[in-house]
Amino acid sequence: MEIRCNSRKGGSISRDMFSDNYRKPHFLVAKHKDQIIGSVCITEELFTIDVFGLSWVGVHPSYTNKGIGTSMIRKALATIKSNANRPVTVILATYPEKTRLYEKVGFKRCGKDHDGGSFMTYHIL
Repeated sequence: MEIRCNSRKGGSISRDMFSDNYRKPHFLVAKHKDQIIGSVCITEELFTIDVFGLSWVGVHPSYTNKGIGTSMIRKALATIKSNANRPVTVILATYPEKTRLYEKVGFKRCGKDHDGGSFMTYHIL
């Protein structure tokens, strides 16, 4: 399995994401052979300071329960940490049955959303 970042312009995450163009979404994708089997999107949140979001976290049903989602979230957090060079907060909203996945990597619940899921945060120092 391979996890890597693909920006929309094909540039590197450190040059594109953490520059004047920081509001653009960037995706980490997990591939098995040449098939994309998972993804996570990293964004710097609008109207905030030092807040990043994770969204569109997903793993192909044939590859669930193999640690791929956990690995992708950890890789996304490491990518943010290595490029932000400052303390930041990472936020996300979960489906009700998926909250445990994020708690395993250190996210904390901070409230309920309108669909019964949770808003969660993770602090990178």
